[in-house]
Amino acid sequence: MKPFTQNIREEIVTSLKNGLSYREIARKYHCSIGVVTKIRKRFGILDSDIKKNKPLPQPKISKREKRRMLASLRSGDLENAVQRLQEMDGLSVSAVTVRRSLREGLRGTGKMKKHLTKHHMNLRLSFAKKFKDYTEEMWSRVIWSDQAKITAIQSDGKVWVLTGKKEPPSSMSVLPTSKCTREKIIIWDCMTSNGVGLLQRVQARMTSQDCDKILSQSLLGSLTKWGKTVDEVVFQQDNDRKHSVSLTEKWLSDQDFEVIEWPPNSSDLNPIHQLWGILKESIAEEALSLDDLWEKVKDEWDRTDPLLCENLVRSMPNRIKAVLEAKGGYTEY
Repeated sequence: MKPFTQNIREEIVTSLKNGLSYREIARKYHCSIGVVTKIRKRFGILDSDIKKNKPLPQPKISKREKRRMLASLRSGDLENAVQRLQEMDGLSVSAVTVRRSLREGLRGTGKMKKHLTKHHMNLRLSFAKKFKDYTEEMWSRVIWSDQAKITAIQSDGKVWVLTGKKEPPSSMSVLPTSKCTREKIIIWDCMTSNGVGLLQRVQARMTSQDCDKILSQSLLGSLTKWGKTVDEVVFQQDNDRKHSVSLTEKWLSDQDFEVIEWPPNSSDLNPIHQLWGILKESIAEEALSLDDLWEKVKDEWDRTDPLLCENLVRSMPNRIKAVLEAKGGYTEY
């Protein structure tokens, strides 16, 4: 294509300022949209130089209606966009439009899985007060442990809700835990600021004997891997009933482990819980079998960056602070 003359370039500039679209100008002068774009940049045409010939589209949902929807959302009367769509008589809008309106001034957050009673909140608050002066160095002594289920088909059912940008998590953000009926494996491991431990695949229904066997293999083996001794660490485990039976407590006592008294329903305080989430997101491919899934999980887990573990443990003072500010309630973690 021959280069445009100066007169044609000026005509294109005039067309741009008169509000014609790139496509209309390109069709008129038999050139590409990219050429029109280059001419605009060369002549330094700003948005303020262009006439707005087309009227701005009017919103289908008024500001008043948006405020009503937000109020219904916060009070719990509104569960989802489709429900509100069905209640809006005479308005031809899609569920996408309603969701977009609800997002204004709100943010998405993952629903938490643990419901906190007043008793739970008191125990969590007492725990936070007890450890509020712990430094990052002190938390680096802790061995964090937990078990997780990995389903053969991801995702693991994460549900998102809308909350105010500065609104703290509340009971509306809680989704009750349900038993997973999909094909899955159960894994157990521990971590410190030095990295992850020795991953173990466990039975779906663990007994206290199974728990002791895992501790003797994975926990002691992980200590060897990290080059640490029992007197250098503090062990953390949740309040699962099989962890608190006398047999397991006796094993930990016989091994001279110092154990943190952990508050119930406090996975947000356990850094390894966040590590499980990262692991699940990284297992993107559908496994051919449970054994295949186990191999994928092991490979991905072994590639965990120790620096990631260190950063998660370093977040503990902030997690404790968040529990204190929430008075034992829900936190962002």
